[in-house]
Amino acid sequence: MTVPTTRKSRQQQRDESRERILAAAGDTFALKGYDGCSFADIAAAAGVKKALVQYHFGHKQALWEAAVTHLWQSRNANLSRYLPGGPRSTQSALAQQIYSQIIEATRQHPQWLQILFAEAATPGPRLQWLVEHHLKQDYEQGLAFIRHAQQDGLMPEAEPLDLLLLLSGALTYVLMVTPATQLVTGKDYTQQAILDRYLATIHRLLLKP
Repeated sequence: MTVPTTRKSRQQQRDESRERILAAAGDTFALKGYDGCSFADIAAAAGVKKALVQYHFGHKQALWEAAVTHLWQSRNANLSRYLPGGPRSTQSALAQQIYSQIIEATRQHPQWLQILFAEAATPGPRLQWLVEHHLKQDYEQGLAFIRHAQQDGLMPEAEPLDLLLLLSGALTYVLMVTPATQLVTGKDYTQQAILDRYLATIHRLLLKP
């Protein structure tokens, strides 16, 4: 009876080690870039031996892909779906809720955005991998949200991609420049009250009269 328990315990330890490595890899790739970090750096950040990182992932590209997927899954875990067709007040509240969830997910996991910006700045095979495995779906879901919001009368009749890019930029750029904004203006856009006001402003700007 003790064998299954031992096996389960070892599996749990492997799973926990893998999670620590993925979290450390996401942080390290975001901070140093793909070319600027090694298995040794990630192992040190995770508090494990380099051999354990190699055991789980084999090579750096596999680790990068797994870490990026882990970040995207963490980002998406608490995002609501926009279901069209309800009363305008209900749909408006749902849209605002989704905006808030995107901001909060990015505040908790900014590494996904840092990695995206780094790869987009130097297009290559990793950016193509991102497109195929994550960004294409992001764009498809984002455009579906915009079109549904237009159908519900929440957003103006404009090119959906234009609106998506405006909204995406507004929901992410603010967090990327928060340290600079605070130094220049003294305003901390990570404070909930300021973020709530900012999100309400975005919603009013995009809201169809």
